[in-house]
Amino acid sequence: MPPTSPLGDGPSDREPYYSGGDPLGLQVVEAVAAFRGVDPLELDPLAESIDADALNGLFSPVGDRNTANISFTYEGVRVTVTSRGDIDLREADR
Repeated sequence: MPPTSPLGDGPSDREPYYSGGDPLGLQVVEAVAAFRGVDPLELDPLAESIDADALNGLFSPVGDRNTANISFTYEGVRVTVTSRGDIDLREADR
């Protein structure tokens, strides 16, 4: 059984991310590629869905702060990135 979304809205995949490694935008692309079962180079540029520089700066560094998240759709996947260090993926509503 797949994990459920922390938002309580159905099945999802969750990937942890950590500041100091690859930029968050790159981690989102890699997570979505894994979710879709394709090579990351087969996906459209992330910048067509969200400002990757803003995303990279938004939750960097991950730390003890109030919980916040941002959600957007990329490649037909609803992506939610949390300030606690999770990338939550689920099929986008069609």
